[in-house]
Amino acid sequence: MMKKSSIFMEEWWLDCVTEGKIEFINYSHGNKLNINLPIYKTKNLGMTGIVMPPYTRTLSPQFNIPESKPFKKGQNIRRLVDGLVQNMPSYSNFRLSFDPDDETLFAFELEGFNISNQSTFQYDFNVNLEEIWNNLDQKTRNLIRTTDKLLEIRIENSIDYFIFLSKKQRNLKSTHNYKLLEEICRECLLRDQLATIVAYNGNIPVAASVVIWGENIMYFWQSARDTSFSYAGANSLLIWECIKLASSMEKILDFDGYGSVSSAKFLASFGLDPIIRPVIYKYTPCYGIMKETRRLFSGWTSK
Repeated sequence: MMKKSSIFMEEWWLDCVTEGKIEFINYSHGNKLNINLPIYKTKNLGMTGIVMPPYTRTLSPQFNIPESKPFKKGQNIRRLVDGLVQNMPSYSNFRLSFDPDDETLFAFELEGFNISNQSTFQYDFNVNLEEIWNNLDQKTRNLIRTTDKLLEIRIENSIDYFIFLSKKQRNLKSTHNYKLLEEICRECLLRDQLATIVAYNGNIPVAASVVIWGENIMYFWQSARDTSFSYAGANSLLIWECIKLASSMEKILDFDGYGSVSSAKFLASFGLDPIIRPVIYKYTPCYGIMKETRRLFSGWTSK
């Protein structure tokens, strides 16, 4: 059975974000050992990729094995991963982001897969909010205090204001699939697994963050703001409000990584240690040549 700690491993999520195109690889060894991996396949110039589904942050193999000592447990995991890999469809490119607590990395490495590391930050609700507040960078605390006096925070069961602000922020030029976002939102709300934290300047929304959650983990999933509202503390205030919401719901809050060095430094100002979100990848020589050619051509055309 699948673990329910992550919303991204719930079957309804995978069915929704792939529009029914999710597949599952299953492998069993004997009566007590089994493993399951969801896969999403794409085509690019005739090459098949096994990649992350849209709007999905992590996927990991889910396995059942009996309780045993460390060596036997590791041996069982390696046996299952070997069987899983043998049952995979042919592909040119395999790239998945695994959960930080995944236990199959060594087994995949032995199967010839490569591992790289991305980082994220997580707040553990077991840590007192006052302690978290005191660990914030002084500048970040001051920004939150000041902005909290300027803006009103509302928690809403809709992503309408996020979409409005996202389109405004990106001047209608966006890589977002808003139709799919709205469908994901509808499915999440049916299961009470989504909320939007909106910051208002008077009656005008100026920033919004969408959080989603499963059994144990809440993700700071999407965020947008009105760039004409120049006050820098809006993002800090929204993250602090998300921390408070996660604490009240007794869920871990995953800050969901970062896209730039400046974003990383901003998130680090919340005083949390980075944790590794491993990326497992493997590709054929043909795909590697295509990837390198694109990189070189992109560098040439940008000059």
